[in-house]
Amino acid sequence: MHSTSRSLFSLVFLASISLSLAVETGRWRYGSISWSRAEATSRRVTIHVESAWRLSHQSIVVAGTQDPVTQVGQVFKVLATDGQDPLFNYDGGEITARFDVEVVRIDPSQDLVVGKSEFDWEYSGDGPYTAELTLCCRVAENQNANRGVKISTMVDLSGGSLGSPAITMIPRVNLDASSGVTKKFLVPAAPRLGMMDPLTWSLHDSYWGVLFGTRPNATMVQGIVSHTGVISIDITSYRDGWKEDMQMLVQVAQGGSTSMVDFIVHVQPPAGNVPHLTLIAPPAPHPLAAATTDEVLGLEPAVAFEGFPISFSVRGEDADLNDHVFFEFTSLPSGLAPQPRFENNPSTQVLRWTPMTEHVGKHWVCAVAVDIDPSAPCAACTPANGETSCVPSCPEQRRSSPLCLLLDVMANNPPTFALPAVTDRHIRVEMNQLLVLVVLAEDANWVDQVSLKASNAHPMGSAVVRTPGEPGRVTFTWRPGPRFGGFDQQVCFEASDSGVGGGAVQSSEMCLRIEVYSCRWLVDRGDSLSSIAAHFGSNYVQMWSLNPGMESPDDSLRPGDSVNVGHLYKVRETDNLRYLSVQFATTRGTLELLNYGAIDKELGDKDALTDLAGQYLCILPHSCAGYMPQVA
Repeated sequence: MHSTSRSLFSLVFLASISLSLAVETGRWRYGSISWSRAEATSRRVTIHVESAWRLSHQSIVVAGTQDPVTQVGQVFKVLATDGQDPLFNYDGGEITARFDVEVVRIDPSQDLVVGKSEFDWEYSGDGPYTAELTLCCRVAENQNANRGVKISTMVDLSGGSLGSPAITMIPRVNLDASSGVTKKFLVPAAPRLGMMDPLTWSLHDSYWGVLFGTRPNATMVQGIVSHTGVISIDITSYRDGWKEDMQMLVQVAQGGSTSMVDFIVHVQPPAGNVPHLTLIAPPAPHPLAAATTDEVLGLEPAVAFEGFPISFSVRGEDADLNDHVFFEFTSLPSGLAPQPRFENNPSTQVLRWTPMTEHVGKHWVCAVAVDIDPSAPCAACTPANGETSCVPSCPEQRRSSPLCLLLDVMANNPPTFALPAVTDRHIRVEMNQLLVLVVLAEDANWVDQVSLKASNAHPMGSAVVRTPGEPGRVTFTWRPGPRFGGFDQQVCFEASDSGVGGGAVQSSEMCLRIEVYSCRWLVDRGDSLSSIAAHFGSNYVQMWSLNPGMESPDDSLRPGDSVNVGHLYKVRETDNLRYLSVQFATTRGTLELLNYGAIDKELGDKDALTDLAGQYLCILPHSCAGYMPQVA
């Protein structure tokens, strides 16, 4: 079927639902839809649907039985109501979507069950495609009651997108009309792992008309902030008396893909106390250090690391001290567990989690405070004549507006080296120049302490000095002596984390390339031409001859001056050590002293210096290392 025909069919289908359900009390409460794929090159995608339903509806039974849903983990199948099947239009194929819903949360006090479903589909091209789920029917007592449902996600496989934003919400957002003019709440959406484009939120009403009797996102809605997802509602009109709950439809885009959420906003009349909710960030040593807020987006994202536990808390308080305060949460990532409540009013509940590799990415957790036990059941009802279902009477309750915390789970990577900077890791010094380098390794995970050690043989005379109280910081010091002219090697360090929390110890290595200039000596306090010459078996007159900038061999030297202690000679293929020693009145030992590691110990004096041809050796004429010559 052509996609335009399919869309028209869906609208006609939904219109027929709306006209035929005068005796149906509805079952749909909330839903979000998004998509993802495992690889950027794959055209096989998974459509994710989170949905909330009326728990007591006769169609919500454990799959394959007529038993009511009672436990998390059970599966119920969304079947036809009033003779109408759910439909899933992939914009490339349409199927009857009698789909399974895995239960993730049950709230008997609201006659509510929340679950998740997945649909796999392989597309033939990059799209974009619009995948739509249509079904029947909305619950009563809200805008567009007993009318059809339609939610969609745009699938754009171009540009390497891995999916559209993931949305999870409290199915019915409660606002307090007792004070103020404008109330705010968040539509929480998180990008798929690896997606860097910004998210954009917008109100959506393109299905109004045939599908809905009342335009969603009613006039009381002042707007949504496009870059945060914060919605503002004018609640003043609700002080005049009861009004229907608002149906809201919000689209969240990233790149060329979109997700959608359909939910209800309930403004509580100005009577009775609404519990006050406070979010408490993870305690120290986490950087948020137990910061608190009662405002929308009042906390910075809480960074967590795979394999390391994190905890945070919610606190609720009711002005009526006879009320007990309980908490409800959005669908939580696997393994994130609320602990038993502490006290009744005020009440505190801690949530603990050790995220694993599959959790790397961003996750919203939202909470509400409620003045009744969520496990308190609604009173059963009996359908009247001609009706197929009825609405049970649920316990009176007051609920806070939701507050949300973004958990940003990072991969637990090895430590990284902050110092020296990458651009400062090739170092050139002269003989006798004091080299002092701070080496600093850091781990983004503040719990994972870093330690440093040498990972190869460091040059003789060097030292690594540790910094008290900072195991990730050391100071490398070295003053190259007379035998290190021409030195050119790597000096390496290994940084390791502690592996606390049961994680494996991870390490990284950083190497510095250190070169010592041939034939150059850096003057230190107390140096003279004679003292420098003595290191190389020469005399001050020879040193003076190598430094034409000095007017007299008796000129004093200043600390920091650079003195030549030889000259560079370009080796020919026919050269050998015997020839160089005779030609320049020096010795093999002096040549080896002045040219660190350049001369193979196994090389004979008369063997040709073939491997060194074209390279430069430092040569000091009229010298004999280890011998102090006399000058008349």
